[in-house]
Formats: sequence, C-alpha cells, structure tokens
Amino acid sequence: MKRILLLFSAVGMLSTAAWAGLDPTIDYSSISGALLTFEGGGSSNFRFVNDVPGPGGRSFQIRETENFTAAENLALVDLLGEITGTFTLGSISSTSFLGMTIESAAVSDNGAKYMVYDGSGSAFSADLDFLNMTTIGTGGIINATGTVNLSNFQYSGTNVGLARLASYPAGIVTSTFTFTPAQTLNSLVSGGGRTAFEGTLRAVPEPAHYAALLTGGLGFALWLSRRRRAVASLA
Repeated sequence: MKRILLLFSAVGMLSTAAWAGLDPTIDYSSISGALLTFEGGGSSNFRFVNDVPGPGGRSFQIRETENFTAAENLALVDLLGEITGTFTLGSISSTSFLGMTIESAAVSDNGAKYMVYDGSGSAFSADLDFLNMTTIGTGGIINATGTVNLSNFQYSGTNVGLARLASYPAGIVTSTFTFTPAQTLNSLVSGGGRTAFEGTLRAVPEPAHYAALLTGGLGFALWLSRRRRAVASLA
C-alpha cells in the first residue's frame, strides 16, 4: 500500500505539473510612482497605491506572458492595471532560519479586485484574495502558498489576450517585494514602508480537470500494483 500511495503521489504531481505548464501566465510589475504601501503606526493595513490618484490611476504593467498565442501576447504586453482594495494582516507568527527572521500572517481584504485595462474603454476584472504574506530577509511574498485566489473573471471587450484570460474560471496571483535594509511584518506594522513590487498571474482550469488528472494517476497506480502482484503469482 505504501508503494501505491507513493506512486500515486508522484504520478499525480507530475500530471498536475504537466498540465500547469500549459496554463496562460502573465508577469507584471509596478510602474513609476506606484508602490506597495504599509500604513504603519500600529496599523496592519497595506495597499497597492496607484501612480496618480483618481480613476485614471494605475499600479502595474504587464511585462511578458507565457502560453498565449503571438497575437494574444502582442495584445497583452504593456497593458496597465491596478490592484484595488485595502488588505489587512492577521496575527503574525515568527520563526528563525539560518539566522534570518521569517514572519507570516494571514491576509484579509474588503473586496479587492485585480484589474487590467485594454486601452479601449473596457477592463478585465477578477475578485482577489491574497490569503497570506511572508517576509524573510530583505524579501517578501504575498500568497506564498501559491493557492488559487482569483475568481469571477469578467471581460466584455475585444482584446484577444484578455478574452483568452477571461475564458478561465480562476487563477493564482502572487506578488513579491524587497526592502533594503530588511523589514519584518512586525516592523512594517510598526513603522510602515513603501516599495516597488512584481508578480505573476497564472490562469487555472476547472478544478475538475485536476481531479481527472489525479484520478488517472490513481488508476494507473492501482493497475500497476495489480500487474506486479499477478506477475509475482506466476513466478
């Protein structure tokens, strides 16, 4: 049974990884004047502040893509977007590794959105839940667990890249940042801070697709186990 479980795990992970390698992916980073901002002063809140206030403000730009067609890539690269809402850190846990302090906390929000504007009056939008944040050394990552945290994709415009993205039901958004000198979550809550950021959005198919892959992996593992037993009985 142990061998079956190990084989199932290996096949499942390989199948899922192979499928994930086909998913459309967008790399984005902050634009000039836009900053990931921690309020400080004892507040656990942080926001992605746009380059300018008001409706025309933006906070990031799409830099490159993967697993889109050439036409879709051309339509996506250089588009501007924003991450709306106020995020709040929960209780902070702390540990030490190789002399570095690692701090983590759950993240909640007040109805955050991930928006990408097509330049023609329409926008892609999705509900965003960043879930967690971790700092270690000079770096930090939001949604370090790589959990599905983007849903309710909406787009009614004509940009072929955004239309392709909107055809998916969900996604995984992560964001990374750096502070020099190093900052912990506790120090950011206490003293605040502002920094540039970058991240990745990966669209993911229906959970049923992953379930089918894992079921297939289990079926293969069970078949292989039975075959080995049959061969052993003939020996």
